[in-house]
Amino acid sequence: MRGIITSSPHVLSGDLLELCACITRFPLKTCGNDGGGWWHVCGIITSSPHVLSGDLFELCACITRFPLKTCGNDGGGSTCGNDGGGVPLIPIPPLFDTFFALCSNSLMRTKIFYDAEFTGLHQSTTLISIALCADDGREFYAEFSDFDYAQCDDWIKSNVLSLTRWANQADAIPFYKKEGDLHLCFGDSLFVKSALLEWLSDFDEIEIWADCLAWDWVLFCELFGGALSLPKQIFYMPFDLLMLFKAKGLDANTPRIAFAKAQGAVFEQSELHNALFDARLAKICYDFLVSSKAR
Repeated sequence: MRGIITSSPHVLSGDLLELCACITRFPLKTCGNDGGGWWHVCGIITSSPHVLSGDLFELCACITRFPLKTCGNDGGGSTCGNDGGGVPLIPIPPLFDTFFALCSNSLMRTKIFYDAEFTGLHQSTTLISIALCADDGREFYAEFSDFDYAQCDDWIKSNVLSLTRWANQADAIPFYKKEGDLHLCFGDSLFVKSALLEWLSDFDEIEIWADCLAWDWVLFCELFGGALSLPKQIFYMPFDLLMLFKAKGLDANTPRIAFAKAQGAVFEQSELHNALFDARLAKICYDFLVSSKAR
């Protein structure tokens, strides 16, 4: 959305500057209407001022829904003069990249990529396995001993259960252990929940990302007793990777392995429908999509 309600230019107001400073988490400044003196609003992280860039202008235009202008002191040459005259919208990169970089990446949450495998697409489905891969390399993978095997059709048996490590073993003993950055767990839902809470306790703030997350997210919340019982450090709104594909102009149904390989990713083996593989794949796709180099 590029400044659409009115075509008349507006000089950035103090209120909007403060809003932008809050979103971007660094200080901003702009010139006054008459081109005199700097109006400086301090941000949060650093005390050094930044002249508004074209990228931020488009973000502001989206928030305020009218065009913005500033003086040309940033040397970019694409901004208007500071004499209060008319101004065209500034030619800048797509809003999505700007918004994502300024809002999502500036927030101090750890991104955790989550995937779940379960016994069917119906209301009484049960978890077979879950995986969570943090953007700093820490990982959690668990399989459940109390899933409803009777719900598993031939496809699930062939494509999901065949890729589990312990869920098919009737005599497997519950455990929770660490192998490097990977935490492994096997047990019933209460046991897995306890292990997962311990793993999550090492994070301060978390946002969950998943691919086509409708079923996965409900089951994740259910593991903790519902959405209102999520661990307090988890942001209550999850983020869906498929919307990231759409926002980048790509088909949301793009095969994820093929997409990742087209960007240069190499896989020793593909285990699609194994929760740990799928969570790692989601992280790989995310990294390529936000790098602005996806093709």
